[in-house]
Amino acid sequence: MSRLYDGVSLDTNWIKVIKQSEVKKIVSTLLDGSDHVQIIGSKVERLEIEIVAGIVVKDEIDGIEAIGGLVSVVDNDGFEYTGRIIDKQPWGKFNDDYYETKLTVSVEVV
Repeated sequence: MSRLYDGVSLDTNWIKVIKQSEVKKIVSTLLDGSDHVQIIGSKVERLEIEIVAGIVVKDEIDGIEAIGGLVSVVDNDGFEYTGRIIDKQPWGKFNDDYYETKLTVSVEVV
């Protein structure tokens, strides 16, 4: 079961974690028509997280994002990742008592 926490578990009602890896590439087409691919640096790991939470957890996540605090995420396979929220979409209403959003967490520690 996936979960999100910052020292203590944040009581989310639903969380979906998708691991993403990104590499910086420069692709150039040579005069003979072939491609030259240059990789810059090492791959960056990020987590795309869809979350549904109550108002208290919503406010806690907003606070963590505002100060650049660390969050830990456990995915469905039991792997734990620690990182910072680098992007958060605006909260939307899920139903009368819950809100939903998507977060992007930059992984610092696996």
